[in-house]
Amino acid sequence: PYQCVGRCRCVLYSTTLQLRCPRLVCRSDGLREFEQMLSQTEAQVTVLRAGFFFQNFLGMAGTVRQHGILAGYPIRADIPMPMVDTSDIAQVAVEELLRTDAEAFNYREVAGPALHTLQKAASILGSAIDKPDLTWVQFPYDDAKTAMQGYGFSESVAQGFIDFAKRANDLSIWGQVTLTDHNRTSTSLEDLARQFV
Repeated sequence: PYQCVGRCRCVLYSTTLQLRCPRLVCRSDGLREFEQMLSQTEAQVTVLRAGFFFQNFLGMAGTVRQHGILAGYPIRADIPMPMVDTSDIAQVAVEELLRTDAEAFNYREVAGPALHTLQKAASILGSAIDKPDLTWVQFPYDDAKTAMQGYGFSESVAQGFIDFAKRANDLSIWGQVTLTDHNRTSTSLEDLARQFV
């Protein structure tokens, strides 16, 4: 990958807001290492650091239908998180690629329209499918890890997700995110809810 990037004039790399925490050790280590590798190339590099994708909830629709709960991660229900629609990330990517004044290596956060808790997200999505009492259920760490390995995740990758969830739960990640005019986007979770039906 390094040789390929070395031949590119312009590189846009979409990653996660958790990389704004330099001392955080979890599944983001490889992403951070790749960022550092990109910074050593001669290409003009823009790194988009995005929040939790709205579209992650679409993969939970089966759990909602079968069990009447919204669940999928061992993350607390009460933590305000930046959540963003992937179409907004694409729009920001286009804006950055068209810039003529970009620095050789720069970052842009894409945090979404608001900070939502997972329980708030459950309420918004539940209202769209006539389940206004839909609740977010936090999986225990061990159960979540076992489930991920059952889906084919290696032990180390599954543990990386668990470590990420633990840092999210102690506010090491999302607790440091503030919405600004520069990182806020327009598509709402209510817009995503229409696809959840």
